[in-house]
Amino acid sequence: KISKDSMVLIDGYGTSRICNAIVNTSGPIKLKNYNKLDESLLFNLANNLQVRENSFNKELITIKTHTEWFKKCNENKNTIIYIAYCINDSPIGQIRFDLVEEDCVIDFSVDMSIRGQGFGYEIVKEGILKVKEDKLKFNYIIAEVLVTNLASIRIFRKLNFCEKYLENR
Repeated sequence: KISKDSMVLIDGYGTSRICNAIVNTSGPIKLKNYNKLDESLLFNLANNLQVRENSFNKELITIKTHTEWFKKCNENKNTIIYIAYCINDSPIGQIRFDLVEEDCVIDFSVDMSIRGQGFGYEIVKEGILKVKEDKLKFNYIIAEVLVTNLASIRIFRKLNFCEKYLENR
């Protein structure tokens, strides 16, 4: 049990992250469909403290909860996840689209080693192009963002998303 839990914490990209932090990582990025080997990568991205602060649910995600969620994603044809890779082929983030009724809800996160370099914008822009290219049927792409998450707000404004403020969120 402990061994399996520990494996989720180690995703094998530590060296690449160090390189990304030292050598100014650059684009272009590429998006690939996620696979079962990406479970630990997604777990680590989701549990980053800044990601948790910018989430509606602030609680850290347990390995058990993440494993159950990941299994559901694998079984759900209405969830599309892409992993973003930089030029040196190391993962730098993820973007997820959940088809809900006739709309598509977007979620993304960027690896902490390359934040502030414009990759969030590139991941979202390329993700939207890819999900349209894959001919998914939906009316709107919806991004639910906390008003305190200024980086995401800037990204969606730059991509011409319409803003609607919801109470009690």
